[in-house]
Amino acid sequence: EALAQSLKNRADYVSDEYQARNASHNLSLQRSRFYPRFHLDGTYARDSRHNPLGAEGDGWVGGISFRWDIFDKTLFDDISKARFEEMKSKEYLAQRKREIAFQINESYRRVDEAKRRLDVAIEAVAQAEESFRLIKLRYENNLSTMVEMLDAEVALVQAKSNAIIFQSEGYEAVG
Repeated sequence: EALAQSLKNRADYVSDEYQARNASHNLSLQRSRFYPRFHLDGTYARDSRHNPLGAEGDGWVGGISFRWDIFDKTLFDDISKARFEEMKSKEYLAQRKREIAFQINESYRRVDEAKRRLDVAIEAVAQAEESFRLIKLRYENNLSTMVEMLDAEVALVQAKSNAIIFQSEGYEAVG
């Protein structure tokens, strides 16, 4: 669903799609050059020696012509070139579609990774808070030193800082 929506909204893919369609039309146009051509011509004329718009004489001329270029080597070359251009544009279109699918997959994975990192950071904050609480109780009962309590507080602040950083990375991954 995300791929279909992206393909519909991406200007580069739509442009490649139009180029592929144009190449297909060009191939059918080149193939149509093999068809015979008929031309029908007709003319009516009025003549006068004395009066420019007079009608002393009039005449009809009509003709039909038929042309069929079946031995023209350039037709085959043009069709081969058009077929190659069609294949090339369709391959570009398929490559663009694979590239967009890869980008979508990469974006989903990046969001999932950011979510998991945030979950780990939240768990680390909870553990650091519990550790700080226990060391603070030990310090208040003179069972721990000031340095241990300060180390626990630094670990708590670092864990909260990491949680904030991972949360902002999560927002960035979502876009």
